[in-house]
Amino acid sequence: MKGKPFFSSVVQKLVIGITGLLLCGFVAAHLAGNLLLYSTSDRYAAFNKYATTLHDMTLLPAIEIGLLVLFVVHIGLTLRMQFQSQKARPEGYAVQKSKQGRGALAARNVMHLSGIVVLAFVLLHLADLRFGLRFNEAGLAPAQTVLQVLRDPISAMFYTVGSLLLGYHLFHGFQSSFQSLGFGGERLTRIVKIVGILFSVAIAVGFASLPIWVTLLRK
Repeated sequence: MKGKPFFSSVVQKLVIGITGLLLCGFVAAHLAGNLLLYSTSDRYAAFNKYATTLHDMTLLPAIEIGLLVLFVVHIGLTLRMQFQSQKARPEGYAVQKSKQGRGALAARNVMHLSGIVVLAFVLLHLADLRFGLRFNEAGLAPAQTVLQVLRDPISAMFYTVGSLLLGYHLFHGFQSSFQSLGFGGERLTRIVKIVGILFSVAIAVGFASLPIWVTLLRK
């Protein structure tokens, strides 16, 4: 019976790591598609073709449900692990009395906050570009819809800030995913950290560049 909580903890960490890396792959693929907006020839034909092909996919609803499950499982297990960790230390975080403990707690709090903002960012993105709840002008090509959304000052600001916080979240989450999968060793940890930094910066800059570019495009 004593081994059961440990086994449960190990399984949860593995699932968190796997779902985290799968979500990283989704984010990277999504960014690659969005960057086609920079191909402005023939009225954004490359992006329009990409978006139309994606939305016309027969399996798109199944893929979207799968992504939703990934998000729910990843977030749910992460919060559960955090709750279990707090419950196992009822003394009230004595480690917070040290400077290192306060720094670790602050980093966790920012990580959780960034996760909430990222979730709101995803929901706004779906509302705008998947379901057209805010901008739903008939007859617009996909690229025109994106430009219309990002030309809104409030949307542009939120998408920019959300992109940067996504990068921050990935910076910590990328490394944590590998740690959850049991990858260790000084050399491998250093490589994962470097790759994580490059990945998170590329994602943050890539996504944030789009609302900034659209704003400058108007002038």
